[in-house]
Amino acid sequence: MIFVMRQVQEKCIEQNMDLYAVFIDLTKAFDTVNREALWVILSNRMPRKIRCVLGPILFNLFFTCVLNHAFRDLDPGVYLRFRSEGSVFDLRRLNAKTKTTEKLILEALFADDCALMAHKESDLQLIVDKFAEGARLFSLTISLGKTEVLFQPAPTSTSQPPSISIEGTQLKNAREFKYLSSTISNDGSLDKGISARICKASQALGRLRTRVLNQRNVRRSTKLKVYRAVVLTSLLYGCESWTLYRRHLKQLERFHMRSLRSILNIKW
Repeated sequence: MIFVMRQVQEKCIEQNMDLYAVFIDLTKAFDTVNREALWVILSNRMPRKIRCVLGPILFNLFFTCVLNHAFRDLDPGVYLRFRSEGSVFDLRRLNAKTKTTEKLILEALFADDCALMAHKESDLQLIVDKFAEGARLFSLTISLGKTEVLFQPAPTSTSQPPSISIEGTQLKNAREFKYLSSTISNDGSLDKGISARICKASQALGRLRTRVLNQRNVRRSTKLKVYRAVVLTSLLYGCESWTLYRRHLKQLERFHMRSLRSILNIKW
């Protein structure tokens, strides 16, 4: 979900397009599933053999039916154009009349969380209305207090923040959205996200000083192993969804080198 959102943000910035997104939060989604509807869905979609945890699978099947019902006749959203042959970095080939494929993206999903996207405010309102109708039909409750709208204007856009509502309640506009320890900003940058990860890693490093790093009876190799296991994992959490620029790399390397000098007791 986070990776998809960031890729869509970058492409909209590159192509000078507005992006409207609403992050839906469902109230006790796993506990409020309509059992009768779930049995009907299982009778049509459930494979005969399942060898894993049932809870997430059952909810995913249920949520898929909610989305299929809500979006079955919708055309607006975010379209991605791609080709599967030729040079990946030759963007001119995407302007061809043939051999290109367009894919409509309406939502990005993770567990019971959902992000709905569109290029126009009116389109996003339509998508949200359809989603709310489908959720109500399947007995799911949207948490209006936790559902937020993020508007990323195009670089040359003069559009104002949107006014998106669900059943008469206007949703809050946010400049950034925090999810799974990642920060999605309305400017599409990673600056705040990188700063947040460095802060988390610095806190982890500080907690290790008294018990591990400053202990003389702990070997240096052990300290480095603990540093890699605890601090670096905090620093690079979610990095598979990052698109880094040189300034971000310098920030990360600066923290890494400063931490190593501290562990190895290297003074200026």
